[in-house]
Amino acid sequence: MGMTQTMIAEAVNNEHPSVYAPTTVPLNLTFRNGTKITGYFDSSPQSDELKKENKYTFIELKNVENYKEHKSSEYMTIVEGDQLTDITYAQ
Repeated sequence: MGMTQTMIAEAVNNEHPSVYAPTTVPLNLTFRNGTKITGYFDSSPQSDELKKENKYTFIELKNVENYKEHKSSEYMTIVEGDQLTDITYAQ
């Protein structure tokens, strides 16, 4: 089992749970297969539809500058909550 929307939201911001709650520090996401990515959850026009499938839009650190400049979904990663095992703040 991966992480539900509630589990993800509480890991992002326990005081104001939301997957897309603003954060000042990047998040480390760990997946069931052991891979890790670092970056920020960010909402997009497709977020509401993706949420129904426990999927969320995420901007990896390597894509942050391009995303800020172009605001294009090509720089977003779709994260499947069912594949997540842990979320922590990057140090």
